[in-house]
Amino acid sequence: MKIQLGLVFLCLYLITGCATKKYGNVSYLGPENQDKEQPTLNVFTPRNSKFTNNQVLLFVHGGNWNSGDKKLYGFFGRNFAKKGITTVIVGYTLSPAANYNDMANQVAKAVEWTKLNIGKYKGNPNEIFLTGHSAGGHLVALVATNPKYLKDKSIIKGVILNDAAGLDMKHYLEDYPPIQLCQLYNYLDSESRKMARSISHLFLR
Repeated sequence: MKIQLGLVFLCLYLITGCATKKYGNVSYLGPENQDKEQPTLNVFTPRNSKFTNNQVLLFVHGGNWNSGDKKLYGFFGRNFAKKGITTVIVGYTLSPAANYNDMANQVAKAVEWTKLNIGKYKGNPNEIFLTGHSAGGHLVALVATNPKYLKDKSIIKGVILNDAAGLDMKHYLEDYPPIQLCQLYNYLDSESRKMARSISHLFLR
């Protein structure tokens, strides 16, 4: 029985995989950043020739800003791609090697790369939607609302946040002291609370 179930799941995986194509570890930060190891992204496209000029979904993973990996979300990319949505899974530098500002800048660069290049992957550059989970949701919300990161907001057609835990960073950091939580923020003074307001899209004006 276990063998039969295993064969069923294997067949389903092969069918799904054959319906999509993956472009792995694509650089998105530009040639000026090639002198050191940089994060990359994966693109999933439908193989079916009827799917062209697709809507685009760009996903940013969570993981408390200090963990997670784009390679864990291949199922996500394949699922949407087989439905005719070109999907971009973004990798970004994690804490403590980067802070939220570095991460948000990288996500913004990934959005700009997608606008310029997604046409090569059956995607419509005028139909780009952003989504993110947990820490990824925070970064997507920040990029979508703060002109510091993405000056041309017209690139973004819409934002779909599937976890709101990382949106109100001011209260999140007050309730869960960052020294206990992770190494992304190692401060708890009045200046840090001011900074916490600046990294929450809820307080942007």
